[in-house]
Amino acid sequence: MRAAILAALLLTAPAALADYIDPWGLPSGSATLRIATQELILAGENVESFDFTTGTLLDDHSYLDLVAAGVADLLFVELVPGETDHWLRAPEDPVHLLDRPLIADVGEEPLETVTDLLDDEGAPLELLPFAAAAEGHAYVMLQIDAAAAIETTAVKLAVTALSDSTVSFDWAWQPNGEWEFVPVSTEASSLSAIKALY
Repeated sequence: MRAAILAALLLTAPAALADYIDPWGLPSGSATLRIATQELILAGENVESFDFTTGTLLDDHSYLDLVAAGVADLLFVELVPGETDHWLRAPEDPVHLLDRPLIADVGEEPLETVTDLLDDEGAPLELLPFAAAAEGHAYVMLQIDAAAAIETTAVKLAVTALSDSTVSFDWAWQPNGEWEFVPVSTEASSLSAIKALY
């Protein structure tokens, strides 16, 4: 009887969504962040953030503790109490407590088509401190880890689901300091050599 009930539950349970896998083999995955409201931030309550270096959700620190630690890369925040738009942003600079221009909205793009942090003319995208969260939109951002050998690295993410209280996203991280999310060839390669790599 127990086996039949368990089988029925398994058949009716929704399938778990798989983590995003970057087609070029970059560190990647999927995550969901709860909104950090002004009420939570001002009260010193724990808020959620994401660390792309380790691919982990941080959920046991206040906003000021996250800023001081310098390990959080992305927050989902309410900038003005009660507003309907919510925002993606990096925490403030832990030294000067100033907003940092680290993120840009590249529009409704599949994550796989976002190849770098450049615009259509090849100029660097204008990075801003905040980007409005919008389902289906892709974003690029810079991740800063002052303790790392390569201090500033590139991230891309795409919002897959959005509600008043949470944002879900797929992401990929380029850890080598390049602003491109596809392999960069430094010398001519034959087709067979490329096939051997992939």
